[in-house]
Amino acid sequence: MSPQEIKAALRRLQTRTSSNASRTEESGANIFAWSHRYALNPCISETEVTAFEAKYDVVLPSEYRTFLTEVGNGGAGPCYGLFPLGTYNDQALEPDILDSLSQPFDEDAAEEWEGDGDPLDWEEVMQGALILSTEGCARWFWLVVSGPNAGEIWFCLLYTSDAADDSLRV
Repeated sequence: MSPQEIKAALRRLQTRTSSNASRTEESGANIFAWSHRYALNPCISETEVTAFEAKYDVVLPSEYRTFLTEVGNGGAGPCYGLFPLGTYNDQALEPDILDSLSQPFDEDAAEEWEGDGDPLDWEEVMQGALILSTEGCARWFWLVVSGPNAGEIWFCLLYTSDAADDSLRV
């Protein structure tokens, strides 16, 4: 989809959601829509993206760059929506996590990792990956930005601190 097609689809969803909000939520059409109401955050500039990349020595996938600069910097998206660049759950990602973005993502470590569901504890496993979104209940979407898997989106399922990781490529 082009940026224009994405925006048009979201406008249709916003209109339908606001005019039929109670029916949409009751039907379970998107149980997460209340958190973003299909609204996008404002885009960020190419200069801001370039500054982020320079600061953390990473090159973001071109599709994600286009999304940030032409569609929106977070907001409407899967589940509870997309996080703005460099954030999660309305807070900045820790500097050491952001600094690790330039390290190659380790597919084997991600598939074998067992730990708790707090993304701030994912320092080693997250290296080379950026958190995009959450489904809640310790379920996270990551965008791989470094290494041979760059451009892939991974979904990490972590229900409790003693549950085994169940990471999957999307």
